[in-house]
Amino acid sequence: MKSQIKRVPTGISGFDELVCGGFPQNFVVLLAGTPGTGKSIFSLAYIYNGAVNFNENGVYVTLEQTPEDLKTQALQFGWDFDELEREGKVSVVSFDELGVDETIKKIGKAVEELKAKRLVVDSLSGMQALLSIHRELLSQMAGSFSFGSDTPIRIIPDKESLRKIIWNIFRELKKLNCTTMIPSEIPTGTELLSVDGVSEFACDGIVVLKKASMGREEVRTISVEKMRSTVIDGGTHDLEFTEKGVTVVGE
Repeated sequence: MKSQIKRVPTGISGFDELVCGGFPQNFVVLLAGTPGTGKSIFSLAYIYNGAVNFNENGVYVTLEQTPEDLKTQALQFGWDFDELEREGKVSVVSFDELGVDETIKKIGKAVEELKAKRLVVDSLSGMQALLSIHRELLSQMAGSFSFGSDTPIRIIPDKESLRKIIWNIFRELKKLNCTTMIPSEIPTGTELLSVDGVSEFACDGIVVLKKASMGREEVRTISVEKMRSTVIDGGTHDLEFTEKGVTVVGE
């Protein structure tokens, strides 16, 4: 029986077949990878293809690189994000020095203004770096505190508080009614798929990008580790970046 779940195709050649035609609509998907595996390019392709091929507006939130740098990267593949912004199909935005709660509000506003159906928040580590927690949230998580103002306070949360914050981030993103991709750095030398060790459980799906040296060549690979409501192809496939875009090939 054909699945009745509405899916959002990435438009990335060879990938959608691995996830029954696309991500289930309104899912939050973690795109986990070590540095240099192509997380931002993969995410740019997802937003670009949505606007150009599927008539779905998209918001790309960058918390680490500048919008200009991202657009320059995109042009290497012929993806003109400036033109898409002028057409009102895409918005590439950056929010500096805001707390997590305020950043989520800004993301929601950008999504609403564009009537976006696709969202990228790049990246999870960038979001975690914004952990300015308001007095009210601290009180909810850690009992009674007394502070002199409502100014956000930058702290390093304990593990339990961090776990609650991460779950809340994913819950709030789900409320935006977008299909969301979140690039995440894989910690070196561990089996974790995120720095916090929580996001892989809070998300709806996980796509993993890796790279390895094969003689003088560097090979990038992709695998789908988790996708709720989906029969996945769990194999490891080569991932190629050419001037024509992103392609998933072979076993």
